[in-house]
Amino acid sequence: MFGSHGNFLYRNRSSAFVVLCKLYNHCQMKEYFRREIVKALFHILIGVVIGISSRYVIDYVYESMRKGGLTPQLPFVHTDKQGDMRKTDVYLMPFEGFSEMAASRLSLFLSENLGIVVKATGNMPLPNSAYDPERKQHIGERFYPGLHAYAQTLSDTKTNTIYIGILADDMYSLESNWNFCFALHFVNGVSIVATDRLIPHGVLDKQKAAQIYGARLSKMIKRVIGTQYYGRPRSSDPHSLLFSPLMNLEELDRMGFEYD
Repeated sequence: MFGSHGNFLYRNRSSAFVVLCKLYNHCQMKEYFRREIVKALFHILIGVVIGISSRYVIDYVYESMRKGGLTPQLPFVHTDKQGDMRKTDVYLMPFEGFSEMAASRLSLFLSENLGIVVKATGNMPLPNSAYDPERKQHIGERFYPGLHAYAQTLSDTKTNTIYIGILADDMYSLESNWNFCFALHFVNGVSIVATDRLIPHGVLDKQKAAQIYGARLSKMIKRVIGTQYYGRPRSSDPHSLLFSPLMNLEELDRMGFEYD
């Protein structure tokens, strides 16, 4: 009896020990998970605080720039040897109907090609008094007042800066009996170029037509710069960009891109 009873107690104590061990391990696991959960919540809380703080800083800086004004730093700025910003030599001033992007690209091309500072403005409104409904053309002389007035508002200019208006339509001059004119020149360095007739007729390939149009426009603007900015004389050489008189597109296409 005593032996049996002893064995019974031993087995019960062993079982109780195993249960206690399991319970201890279970508590340890719960404590481990509790610590991990607390740690995760702590990191989440820190992330939220940092996120809110970062967002606040971003919004604060953004609003400060909006209220204080932000001057864009352009990737294409002309400077002299000392690093100072150079004054503008030529302003291209497109009128409504002519692409601002095209004027901007043309200014960059001419800047690189001629080594001078050429810039483009935004579109100017077409003057109502310039349009002749009977001829369906614009009167070139009527553009001068607006071009000259706008030129006076541009601050980065020199005494010899010239201003070239670009018209998407056709024009003629009151001072001649020509049916049309490609360009007109006025006082105070102001000129205007009409581009409607530069668009090739009969060319069905749009890409090829665009290339012809671009070449003709580049020639006309560079030609104006040659006479009005550089003061170069006209030429009798039909292959010179300064060939004169320029009467038709065949002569324009025959001319080269160089002054000489």
